[in-house]
Amino acid sequence: MKNTPKSEIMQKYLFHLAFENQHTDDYITEKLWLTLESGTVPVYFGAPNIKEHGLPINSMIHVSDYASIDELAEHLTKVANNETLYNSYQSWRKQPLPKAFLEKYLPVYPGGNDCRLCRWAHARKYGLGWDHQTQTLKPTALSREVCIDEATNLLRSPVVESWWELESGRLLPVKVDSSGSIESASACTLSKERKVKVKRDLIRSVWSSDGVTDLLLEGAPSESLMLRLALPMKQHEQVLFNLDTMWMQDDKSRITLVLVDGSGDGAAQLIARVQSGSLDIEVKPDFLPLRIRVIVEDRDLHHEGADKLPTYYGEVMAEDVSCYPELFALDETMDLERFKHAG
Repeated sequence: MKNTPKSEIMQKYLFHLAFENQHTDDYITEKLWLTLESGTVPVYFGAPNIKEHGLPINSMIHVSDYASIDELAEHLTKVANNETLYNSYQSWRKQPLPKAFLEKYLPVYPGGNDCRLCRWAHARKYGLGWDHQTQTLKPTALSREVCIDEATNLLRSPVVESWWELESGRLLPVKVDSSGSIESASACTLSKERKVKVKRDLIRSVWSSDGVTDLLLEGAPSESLMLRLALPMKQHEQVLFNLDTMWMQDDKSRITLVLVDGSGDGAAQLIARVQSGSLDIEVKPDFLPLRIRVIVEDRDLHHEGADKLPTYYGEVMAEDVSCYPELFALDETMDLERFKHAG
């Protein structure tokens, strides 16, 4: 998501009045789409049949649901003063988009379309594989499927997650047990956010959308821990390393890691070790909350120099996590009074 002056202004407020110029079926403009993209909650008035367009439940507040402006104002005041209620209008961001919405607005999803250019544009936008010979979509070489170990709630795919602590100069595994199950089985594909208490004062959440996997680390642990991510590619080269982004790629695939912490000081410095098949991330208390995004995509093998450049999909997904739209999901650390009196 590329910020615009308008969306940057929207991000300062809890709500945006997304009122269309016409009260006509199917007349839905950027007034709604840009508001959803910015991270704030739309208060929508426009197309009478908006609910037939398959948008996520609780992604907006419908003016037509209220008998009067006074009733609407009362609800907005209630939402603004109740973080649980406000969060309910943001929870859709951590869930797959509804099938009805995908079928209406992404006609090549999950495949099958007579428009070759449409198929190619869809593959480029969402970082999917592309068969140049048949001119059709194909799965990425590395799976994007998100799988969770049912016994521990730790990731098994697209990367394997494990936790370690330093004791007497040695790294020792942290036992994470969320269910008490004796047998370890993988649950695929992840359909909703999963949380696990890694240690008493460290919570890890994971969810997936748009083909990427997001981890959020929160809490106030007394000491640093090591997060190890084992990669599905065993031989890889490190291409890019900057303040918050790192690429690793082999002859077919690229995995991008984006790390964003609350301070914005460059969380990639937390990457302590990179070796064949895995990397270690030092989780320091001062860098929490920490957001980690895993982006899996195919390499562009058909354009000279593309192996040193970001793809459209990779660049958009990296910028999107840096925008932190979920900051509008209020928590106890946010200054509610500032939002109540803003504007």
